[in-house]
Amino acid sequence: MKYYLQAFNNYATIKGRMPRNEFWQFMLFNIVFWLLSQMVDQLFGSIMSFRFFAFLYQIILLAPTLSAMVRRLHDTGKSGKWVLLLVGMHFISLVLGIYIIYNSLIAGLYSNVIITLSVLITVSMLVFFIYVLSLAGNKGANKYGPDPIEVKMDEREG
Repeated sequence: MKYYLQAFNNYATIKGRMPRNEFWQFMLFNIVFWLLSQMVDQLFGSIMSFRFFAFLYQIILLAPTLSAMVRRLHDTGKSGKWVLLLVGMHFISLVLGIYIIYNSLIAGLYSNVIITLSVLITVSMLVFFIYVLSLAGNKGANKYGPDPIEVKMDEREG
């Protein structure tokens, strides 16, 4: 829970590095609270037709999650601009999906092809980012800052 709250405190910071364990603990709590927001929406589903709490939680978590991803990429020596690739590809697949749902001019094979491409884009980018965000961080300092694990060890000794 400490790393989850720490990510909220650093929501506007994209400088520095975030070790693997901190990032994945943040993501674990992120998923748990998102599931809880889904349950709350299910309880109030008869009152509201819109998944208000899940939507609100996702909006609130957008900045802390993106900044945590950027700092995690920095830990592996990669630029935070990689996050733009993930967001961009996800946006493209979302637009394609919405286009299919609301456009009645496309029918049959074309809609199936576009939906398949949309799903493939989203899944492949998700797998790629899980892989990249799971890589071990650079030992020692890199161009994004000192090794956060070494810094924590120095704080314990000092």
